[in-house]
Amino acid sequence: MRYIGLTGSIATGKSTVTQFFREAGVPVIDTDQITQQLQQNPQVLQQLARTFGQKILQADGSLNRHVLGAIIFHDADQRRRLDALMHPLIKKELLRQAAEYVVPVVIFDVPLLFETDYYQLCDQTIVVAVDEKTQLQRLCQRDGCDEALAKAKIASQLPILTKIKQADYVIDNQGTLEMTKKQVQQLVDKLAMI
Repeated sequence: MRYIGLTGSIATGKSTVTQFFREAGVPVIDTDQITQQLQQNPQVLQQLARTFGQKILQADGSLNRHVLGAIIFHDADQRRRLDALMHPLIKKELLRQAAEYVVPVVIFDVPLLFETDYYQLCDQTIVVAVDEKTQLQRLCQRDGCDEALAKAKIASQLPILTKIKQADYVIDNQGTLEMTKKQVQQLVDKLAMI
């Protein structure tokens, strides 16, 4: 079995491509979903509260994502502390879920594939890409934000061109959905033969 890392940047259409892979019968494991599940685990919540304080918990004991986000967004050291706590748990669960499949290829959907070391778990990588103008327009439309905020969000991630240079495959998501779906199917066919 081979593990293929799938990533993109904000508003490049990674979720759409992920759905096309699933429709083609390729298993996709989403690290964002794993993170959300882990952050509902009482033991993980206790570790988070010990690390960042009780203020990150809501009255019912669940995680207050906004408070935690505010802590880590403005402080790189705090973000590293969160990463050090969560990433080993996420990786363990990612590999556990992958081991349940008996298929030639499993896709790991990892938003920060290259920004973290998740790419090291992968045999190959795929980047979903659009040009900067399209990315900016889609983000403004999707989030209802102005251009300045959209540019700041884009700038907070590794540039898409840097990701493209590191990728084994690139899915150009500039065109129609049919064009993107065709690229996904061609890649599914190619990966099945490798």
